[in-house]
Amino acid sequence: MRVLGAVLLVVIPQLPPDVSTAHAFTLGGVLRTVKNLQEYITQVQTYCFNNGIEYAAISNGWQWVIFRAVRTDGIHVGRGRVVVFKSLEDIRDRFVAFWSLLSRASVENNSLARTFQPSEATAFQYKRVADEVHYYNEKVTRNDLSADLEPLIREYMGEIADDKSKEKLRDLFVKGPALAEVLNAVGHQMTVALSNTLATANRVFQSRKVDDLKGSIKQKIKSHIALPSRGEVILLLGRVGSGKTTFVHHFLRIDLKDLLEKHFLVSFDFRLLAKERTVDSFFYERLRVELSRNELFTSLSSKNLRKVYAAEINELTKGPLAGLERANRKHFEEKIADFLLSRYEKPEDYLTRTLRYLADMSGVRCVLVLDNVDQLEATRQQEILRSRIRWLVKLTPSACKKKTSISLVA
Repeated sequence: MRVLGAVLLVVIPQLPPDVSTAHAFTLGGVLRTVKNLQEYITQVQTYCFNNGIEYAAISNGWQWVIFRAVRTDGIHVGRGRVVVFKSLEDIRDRFVAFWSLLSRASVENNSLARTFQPSEATAFQYKRVADEVHYYNEKVTRNDLSADLEPLIREYMGEIADDKSKEKLRDLFVKGPALAEVLNAVGHQMTVALSNTLATANRVFQSRKVDDLKGSIKQKIKSHIALPSRGEVILLLGRVGSGKTTFVHHFLRIDLKDLLEKHFLVSFDFRLLAKERTVDSFFYERLRVELSRNELFTSLSSKNLRKVYAAEINELTKGPLAGLERANRKHFEEKIADFLLSRYEKPEDYLTRTLRYLADMSGVRCVLVLDNVDQLEATRQQEILRSRIRWLVKLTPSACKKKTSISLVA
């Protein structure tokens, strides 16, 4: 199996010599004609779907079956057109068609899209803006005002997300009927809707208005806080640059300030995750740093630390430290302090158990914001989401783990 440009290639056994090469031949027709293709078609479709590869070719070197493996236009894959080259002689006789479809230059020029799109669809051509700009690699000479403007641009046109930005979030986050009308007018030209597959799956909910989005997320957060300890994951989807970061921080820190003031709010910017670093080490370091700055957490954790590890302390008291407790109480307390310090130095165990205890016994929850995950490679994104969901399940008391749920809002 190999990926060639935008096409996934899978090796197959020999096709029968009378397989059709008709232009109207469909994938379903191929499967009916060549019975042993089913497992290879299924293999390539699964791989293409998981890796976002739209077109596929299966071949044994001299016979080729090319088709569109992933569709987002509402047409069943089995009804899609298939191009078949059934032998080396067939490739020789139709070499222009073979080369025009699969050569690198042709693929880069959208030969696959033109060949496999529905006949009634409008032809299109991908273009990069950079290709239309002359000398786009040259450095832009800064003028005399750049030194004064750059700090202002970075301060007021960049992301407003840290704890020091609450006043800016409150005072500079503009909203109102007039602005909504302007944004709606622009949105008609820029909106990217969910595909039919996602829209009908009842797993992703698309909000057309910001107020609807806020209301939906607020209700989920309120329910999570009010109910017995349970896990809740809300995945917010949106285009790059659509304002997800500013929206989330304004919504949580300003709009929900009163609701969350008795809980922990921790944000992670995953653009800071270095390539050579593990997700866990980055996550627990940032979690510890952020919680150590939270007065509510430091107060509650110090008061309840012995209760968090009550089972282990009780075991030590009845076991190896039993005699020491009676003979030298001060030395006994030093040993308990050493034990608690050793637990504290293991952030995964310490933070997980402390947060779980506070949620279960004190009703204090931790709201995590995993930001800019979409700026990383796809495999890194999957690793982050899967590992954090596993941690969420670990954080949830065993009696409530079946209540852990995931919601997606686009």
